[in-house]
Amino acid sequence: GNWASEAHMQNVLVLESLKLACEFLPPGGWFVTKVFRSVDYHSLLYAFNQLFRTVDATKPMASRYQSAEIFVVCGGFKAPGKIDERLLDSKHLFNDTSAEPLPVVDVLDPKQHKKRSRQGYEDGISTTYKERHIMDFVMSTAPVELLGKTIKFVFTQDKGDKGKGQLEEQDKEKLKFVLESKSTTGEIKHLCSDLPVLGRSDFNHLLK
Repeated sequence: GNWASEAHMQNVLVLESLKLACEFLPPGGWFVTKVFRSVDYHSLLYAFNQLFRTVDATKPMASRYQSAEIFVVCGGFKAPGKIDERLLDSKHLFNDTSAEPLPVVDVLDPKQHKKRSRQGYEDGISTTYKERHIMDFVMSTAPVELLGKTIKFVFTQDKGDKGKGQLEEQDKEKLKFVLESKSTTGEIKHLCSDLPVLGRSDFNHLLK
């Protein structure tokens, strides 16, 4: 079947589980779930953060790095007296899904790293690279493939790729959320600034 559509339906179920949890969790309660890192992923994190004091995303060693699954642990349920129904409405919270193009380079393939140098990939591969916005990565349905055809991720109000216009207002809000996340460390920004010279362990770090 269509992976993007299946991932979307899985994340709709996660949102339904969250809605149910809000009915039964006591103040300070915990919610643990597995989500798929698709275009809906960041929207789910936004919803979690509105309802819990702490939200931590983790990828256990037993989970393949190539897999889009990731686990989210939410603690300290805020138990608000009233929850905006739009927050738990998948049609409002999620954007439309779309499939990513086929990969150019598998950044987790050890054979590819034998071809890397300070100048980047070998001729022919480097020409497929472009500068992209970090939101393209965090909302991608295929983050591994996107890493394989990107030279740099930018964290600006522009859309990336030589600044092709400003982000939409809702994307600016999501960018603000990403920048303020404790996961967006200086090290992460540094890795995103020069992707062609990264090693396999660096890419694994970005995918966690």
